[in-house]
Amino acid sequence: LAEIKGDESVRVIPVVIMTASDDELDRLACEHHNVEAFLTKPLDVEKFLGLLRQLRHFWQEDMILPHGIVRA
Repeated sequence: LAEIKGDESVRVIPVVIMTASDDELDRLACEHHNVEAFLTKPLDVEKFLGLLRQLRHFWQEDMILPHGIVRA
């Protein structure tokens, strides 16, 4: 994460951390590196799939992209 956020050529790529960890220190470390989101994975499969659907909607519909970046 530090390497990605420290490299000018890839720094603009949005980083979303999805982890089973709910450790506050992990979240703070990610915040320190300016990640776009830190998500704790639900252990329940249906809740996990719901979270993935929400992420997809956010990145495809709600996210405002920097100038010059085209949606896939």
